[in-house]
Amino acid sequence: MKNLPLQLIDDLVVDIINRCQVIEDRSLHLSQGEFSSENPARFAKLISCISSALIPQIVILRNKFDKDQSNVLINIRFIDELVRELGAHLRYIDGAATIKLPWSITLPLESLCKRFLPNTTLMLRPQWKYNYAILTEDIGKVYKRAFSEVFRDNKEKLDKLFTDFPVDFHIISFPSIERKSALLHCDLGHEIGHLIAKQFLESEDKTYLIDFQGKIIAKVKDETKENPLPPILEVIEIGEKIKSAILFRRRGLEEIISDIFGIRLLGPAALFALFQIAFSDSLDISPIETPSYYPPWRTRLRFCIETLELTGMIPIRETDYPIPNFSQHKQCIQARIDEIRNITLNQSDKNNIEKDWLVKLAYDSIYNTIPALEKFLTNNYGDKFISPESLYRQVYPLVHRLIKDIVPNALELPLQNSEPADMEAILNASWFYRLSYLNDNFPNGQLNKKFKQRYDILNRLTLKAVELSHIQKLYIKK
Repeated sequence: MKNLPLQLIDDLVVDIINRCQVIEDRSLHLSQGEFSSENPARFAKLISCISSALIPQIVILRNKFDKDQSNVLINIRFIDELVRELGAHLRYIDGAATIKLPWSITLPLESLCKRFLPNTTLMLRPQWKYNYAILTEDIGKVYKRAFSEVFRDNKEKLDKLFTDFPVDFHIISFPSIERKSALLHCDLGHEIGHLIAKQFLESEDKTYLIDFQGKIIAKVKDETKENPLPPILEVIEIGEKIKSAILFRRRGLEEIISDIFGIRLLGPAALFALFQIAFSDSLDISPIETPSYYPPWRTRLRFCIETLELTGMIPIRETDYPIPNFSQHKQCIQARIDEIRNITLNQSDKNNIEKDWLVKLAYDSIYNTIPALEKFLTNNYGDKFISPESLYRQVYPLVHRLIKDIVPNALELPLQNSEPADMEAILNASWFYRLSYLNDNFPNGQLNKKFKQRYDILNRLTLKAVELSHIQKLYIKK
């Protein structure tokens, strides 16, 4: 592409500069918004700084156009693509406004994450897609990598843009329509687990690759013994099979590790919340039938039940507490766990996995990896999880408060003192209450008209309890 008029380039450049200025103004405006955490404002200021710093870089490029038209045009278009994507990221900040969040849990969630990952920063935001999710890549590193070519000749300037921005910054999302659904937000524990999964997968022993290679070579040769492939095609085929097996294994472990972490973090509450999501879908879809190669839900639930049992987080049947119908209450909780366990006794998910030898190979490796994962979690985070004894010492008194429509934020102690409840106990108490006291939803085959009102009250009490407990703990620390 030669001899383009400079005016065409100028018109493009001024449009890009205008986009940068709009992003700068919009991000500065957003940074002044009402947020329940300082992190959205920090993110907005970073985007504002980047968009401002891009303008002189674009002008420098424009002034080189006559000397190297083709490459300059390519670079200008590349910057424009980055600018447009940067502008699209403003939606994260816009969504993080207090009014759009379950704002009561924002700071407690950040605090919970820092207990396990002290250098990690979370920004909570809603998304219209029905999914809980987390961006596992540090957004700061993503931006530095994306803009490194633009600032190739001025690396110090690029680094300076990130001076006040926290390292290891992650955006964590929840379905917008579930903003007030405190009980389902237990699934955010699973999302934090993805950061733990990333740590494990980056540090694990890679000897499984040797096993993959040997078994895949043998299988490919056996399948093609009647019509052997040319050597070069055989090498390509084996390479592709190994890549697929690694992908199946990695995606399976990412979800399963996150599930196991979520269970160890929140106990039965994590299981109940995950089951609500899982049961709305088919439980046995093979990884090769899903776009993201997800493990079957039944497989994931089985690991969750096993983790509850392994860690002693199954509700303690022997415990007694003076709340109405306590025995019946315990039976309701145990019944739901038994119902989920019975679902996992069905082996149909394993049968689907075994239909494809490559998927089976990957999942055999996953099963063999679980002991190393358990050791990793125990060695690195074992003392940071709540113990079963501490959890159940708090849960039943908190259920008692919910029965009386009292915010379950604290345990009442003698002499008019109180002990702030742990977030884990509050969420479990709310789930226990729902399963025990909000279970008569279709009397005479008709929807109980009071259910929504009672469920809304439960969610509001739960959100407020998490907030008040967090505030009280901060006060005690001071």
